[in-house]
Amino acid sequence: MFDGDTTVDETEVDITAAGLQIASPGGVGSGANALETSVDRLSVAAGSSSVTIVESTGIVLGTVSTSVNRVGLDGVVAATTAADQSNVVGSTIVVRTLAGSLESVSGGAVTATGNLLLRAAGTDSDLTLGAAVSSGGNVSIEAGRDLLQNANVTATTSTRTMDLRAVRNPAQARGVTTSTVNGNASLTAGGTLTLEGVSAGAGRVALFGAGIVDGDADGDTEVDVLANGVRFQRPVARSAPP
Repeated sequence: MFDGDTTVDETEVDITAAGLQIASPGGVGSGANALETSVDRLSVAAGSSSVTIVESTGIVLGTVSTSVNRVGLDGVVAATTAADQSNVVGSTIVVRTLAGSLESVSGGAVTATGNLLLRAAGTDSDLTLGAAVSSGGNVSIEAGRDLLQNANVTATTSTRTMDLRAVRNPAQARGVTTSTVNGNASLTAGGTLTLEGVSAGAGRVALFGAGIVDGDADGDTEVDVLANGVRFQRPVARSAPP
């Protein structure tokens, strides 16, 4: 499923709807020509093919169902309902907003076998993860304001890296982890970085924040960072992702 407008860097919206349910084993959009949307909720099943979607405002990743009336040969209408579809699945996955928040909810897990980018651009744009994110490639997650990690984020292939950034405050909820298999990980906050669990095995971890705090209760002894080495640094000023 591809955008018929082949103009380089064009941003004309291709699909406007309350919900968008895509099942396309041949892929959705491309790196050079994304599918542009203006939808409230999204689910994509692309099998082993890539997904590149640019949302003009804000979007929720979650379960979508669609029903239509089909006209038969006799002119009689019969209602048809596509099965509910959940999650976003593909090889390389890029889902980003131009000016709005991005949120995943129950039924909105993101599973990529290749590289993965989730980005919420704009100074008022948060990125909230309410469902698991996993990738067989490298992972980048970027928020124009706050990054709220309420579910696990995992790079499943050895030595693949993780890059999580928020212009203001990234926060991991209690009980969640950001993990790689012996790959490096970087978490960057323009404000305060709240940690629950980062695991990099034999990889290294870099933590950048004006403040870095443990999200657990005072006095806990749970390990927050597991890695071969860790670097703490106050970041330079960072603007919202373009």
